[in-house]
Amino acid sequence: MNVPKILSIFLLCLVCFGLGNAWTIVPSISNMLLTNSAYQISHEGYAGLTVYLVIGALLTSFLTSEISRFFGTKLTILSGLLFNSISMIILVFVKPDGNPYLSNVFLLSISQFFLGMGIGSILTSISAYLAISLKRFIAMGITGVFTCVNLGSSTCANIVGSKIVQENWWYIAGLISCYFVFLILICFFLLKNIVNPSPQSRNKLSLIFCNLPNRYWIFPIVIFLYSIIEISYSSWGVIFLHEAKGISIHSSNEALSIFWATVGVCQLIVCALISIVPFQKIYRVLPVFLIISLFGQLFSSNTLVTLALFALAGIGCSAFFSLTINLGEFEFKKIAELISGTIVIGYFLGQAAGSLIIGFAHKFVSISIVYGFIGFISVLIAVINYRITRKAN
Repeated sequence: MNVPKILSIFLLCLVCFGLGNAWTIVPSISNMLLTNSAYQISHEGYAGLTVYLVIGALLTSFLTSEISRFFGTKLTILSGLLFNSISMIILVFVKPDGNPYLSNVFLLSISQFFLGMGIGSILTSISAYLAISLKRFIAMGITGVFTCVNLGSSTCANIVGSKIVQENWWYIAGLISCYFVFLILICFFLLKNIVNPSPQSRNKLSLIFCNLPNRYWIFPIVIFLYSIIEISYSSWGVIFLHEAKGISIHSSNEALSIFWATVGVCQLIVCALISIVPFQKIYRVLPVFLIISLFGQLFSSNTLVTLALFALAGIGCSAFFSLTINLGEFEFKKIAELISGTIVIGYFLGQAAGSLIIGFAHKFVSISIVYGFIGFISVLIAVINYRITRKAN
C-alpha cells in the first residue's frame, strides 16, 4: 500500500472519529433534555429529532451516490464535513435559559437535520471510497475505518457525561465544530479523490435499478431491522436505564460510553479476525449477542448485569453495519456507490422507525416491554443473516 493511500485512510479515520463525537452529543444529554423543563422537550419531541436527522441523511445519501459516481468521493466527503460543522455551531445556541429569537426545539431540529446531511454524505462516500481504492482487504479496511466512529461516540459520551462538562455541554459542540473546519482544510489539500472506473457505475440510475436482482434489496432490509436495535441503545439506552432501571444520569452516560467503547474495541478485534476467519461467519454470529442482550434486559434487576448486557449489545453491534456494506459491495462492486448508498438509506429509515416506535410506544407501555419487542427483531435478523451468508459462501 503506497503512502498517499495510507494517508487517505488515516484522514478517513479522523473524519469518522469526529463524526462519532457529533453523532453522540445529543443522546449523551437526552436525560437532561427530558428532565429539565427549561429545554421543553418531550419523549415524542426527542423521537422527532431523529426524524429530522434521518430526512437530512436520506437526502444526502441519494445525492452522494449520484455525485460521487461522476465527480468522485472527495467532494461529497468535504460537503459532509461542512454540514457537520454547521450542525455543531447551531447546537451551541441550545441553552437551558432558552434563546430570545428561536426555541430550543427548533434549534435542535435544524441541528439534527444538518447532522443527518453530514452523516449521510460521509458514510456513503467513505464506504464507496474504500471499496474502490482497496483492491484487497476491503472488509478489513471498512471495518477498521468505521471503528473510529464508535471510538468517537464513546469519547463524546464519556466527556459529556462527566459532571464537570454536563452543565456546559455546548462548549463541546463548539470544539467539535472547530475540529470539522480543521478537517475540511486538511482533506481539501491531502485527501486523494476516487472515481469508480467501472463504466456501469456511470449508467443512468433508472437503468441500473431496473436490472437489480431481488437479492440486492436484502441488504438494506436487514440493515433497516438492525438500525432499530442500534438506536434502542445509542439514543434511548440512557433513557431506558434512568427511567426503567432507576440508574442515575451520570451512570447511564457511563453505560452509553461502555456500549460504544465495546463496539469500537470489538470492531478492531473483528478487523483482525477477518484475516484468518471468513467475515461471513463473523457476520452470522453477531445477532446472537443482540438476542441475549435484549431479552436479558427484561429480567435483569442488578445494575452490573444491566451494564454487562449493554456491553454484550456492543459486541453484537460492533461490525454489523460495516460487514453488511462489505457483503453488499462484495457482490455488487461495479455499483459500489449505489449499494452503499442504498444500505445507508435503509440504516437511517430504521433509525427513524426505531425512534418513533420507542418514543410513541412509551406513552402506552413501559420501555422495558418495548425492548422485549425489539428482541424479536434480533431473532428475525439472525434468520436473514443465515440465509445471506449461506448464499455468499
